[in-house]
Amino acid sequence: KMSEYLGSAIGEKGLLALSMYTPGHEAVSLLQQYTRDHYQRRSQIEAMLDGLAPGNDPLVIQLLLGLARRYRTASVQEKARNLVQQIAERNGWTQDQLADRTIPTAGLDDTGTLPLVYGDRTFTMVLDAAMKPELRNPDGKVIKALPEARQNDDAAQIKEAKAQFSTSKKELKQVIDGQSSRLFEAMCAGRIWPLAEWREYLHRHPIASRLIQRLVWLQVDESGQILASFRPTEDGSLINTEDDEVELPDNALLRLGHASLVDPAVAKAWVKHFKDYKLTPLFAQMTRESPAIAFKDAKGFDVKAINDHEGWVSDSFTLRGAFTKLGYQRAQAEDGGFFYEYTKEFPSVGIRVVMEFSGNTLPEENVTAALKALRFDDARQRGWGDKALALAAVPPVLLTEAYADYLTVAKACGGYDADWEKKMPW
Repeated sequence: KMSEYLGSAIGEKGLLALSMYTPGHEAVSLLQQYTRDHYQRRSQIEAMLDGLAPGNDPLVIQLLLGLARRYRTASVQEKARNLVQQIAERNGWTQDQLADRTIPTAGLDDTGTLPLVYGDRTFTMVLDAAMKPELRNPDGKVIKALPEARQNDDAAQIKEAKAQFSTSKKELKQVIDGQSSRLFEAMCAGRIWPLAEWREYLHRHPIASRLIQRLVWLQVDESGQILASFRPTEDGSLINTEDDEVELPDNALLRLGHASLVDPAVAKAWVKHFKDYKLTPLFAQMTRESPAIAFKDAKGFDVKAINDHEGWVSDSFTLRGAFTKLGYQRAQAEDGGFFYEYTKEFPSVGIRVVMEFSGNTLPEENVTAALKALRFDDARQRGWGDKALALAAVPPVLLTEAYADYLTVAKACGGYDADWEKKMPW
């Protein structure tokens, strides 16, 4: 009852010009909640984005980048993309550079420490091995919470320290979630970093530096040939699978590693390396090899889809759960309120990953459903024409990761049914 709409304030949206001054963590929390609970109110969401974007707050920019990558409503996604482009142009950066240069720090200094002045005492917050906030007292011992104020402590100062700690924890979660997703997309897209930018905005960042320590990186030449693989460590050095330190030239080019890019022996060595160091990779890099698929059919034409698990049968709710767990979103409904696809956007390379299934109606019903094909659409192409890309044109890492998702969804089904087409409700 409380969520029923009682009119609209869209006519007074000009007041949202003041929202650019809202603290980033508050704005992001409120907008995330609103987009989750009221996603159908597209005009209101777009108006709020318009109001927040001019503030150049790093957390808001990162939220816009996330919405531009994936959001259930196409118009909101397009609005976020346009705002990100405006901010990047305003600063003379590419969108990737904008994303790197605006990673929030959650209040942490260059050493990864947040000092909390507490009267005549100073407590500190650092990140533990699991990237969780850890409080320490002035003696360096771990404590669960900030203590009560002493009688002679400044009440205003204590209140400020507690608010600072609370804000930092909220920002920290937002940063870790956002940057993990962004690094995964960069791996799939094959993004290249010049060493100087990588060091300045990732390696020296108090939070991003901890994330990239749990990833394998490759030094490549201008043609993409791999020259070395390494992992950053806590002390700032770069090491290979033999624990030897790797020295990079000033003009080095870097990208994220993947099993589809390196020899199987190298991939296995890195899996062993993480196991030996008792480190959990930020996401799987060295366990998914390139699928054995043909890029040309028997007549020599480009292959544009993979359907080797077509006809694996389940129900529509089970499929929906499998898709959403992997980050896919329901496609727009077609005539009659039916939809037949789940998608995931990779805007940095202009590609939309599309998983086809037998379909469902809106509102959704739990009916018999079957997985069909995997394809890759040109997300920059407008209109109703054929947008499917040749598989050979898809970045190899993205192809590998999307195919692994396809297999994961298939595994959630009960198995192949030779009569699957006869058992579909429509």
